[in-house]
Amino acid sequence: VGHTIESTVLALESIAATDNIAKNLGIEAGETIYYVKRIRYIDGKILCLEESYYRQSIVPYLNREIVEQSIFEYLETALQLNIGFSDMYMHVGKLSAESARHLGLTEGDPGLTIETVFHLTNGRPFDYSVITYHYEHSQFVVQANGLYL
Repeated sequence: VGHTIESTVLALESIAATDNIAKNLGIEAGETIYYVKRIRYIDGKILCLEESYYRQSIVPYLNREIVEQSIFEYLETALQLNIGFSDMYMHVGKLSAESARHLGLTEGDPGLTIETVFHLTNGRPFDYSVITYHYEHSQFVVQANGLYL
């Protein structure tokens, strides 16, 4: 809260879903989806590299102006979508050369990558995102309900 979030769009295009993307979005491989690649900034510092894939049957239109801002705000206000929950898979590892270049870091630096599948309140997945965070500019809060595995 109270932070300035900005984006630089690196790619916005319609592509055919690969097997992995299709599996995560609950669609057939080859179906046309939106691909968005952008660098997100927090208070002027690089926060993360984001690659997102949106089901066009649910998100029928995206343009550069929309993806430079908050995509979810657009989905909720303009498209009246009810965003429900997400499944997150976290991986810690060393940055690839490409990720490091976009994050302004060095290949092999530590990185936290979170793969997330976002669902509408009716359970339909609409967004599969792979986000790699800059280890010096990010922090996370995880709330728990007291149940432990």
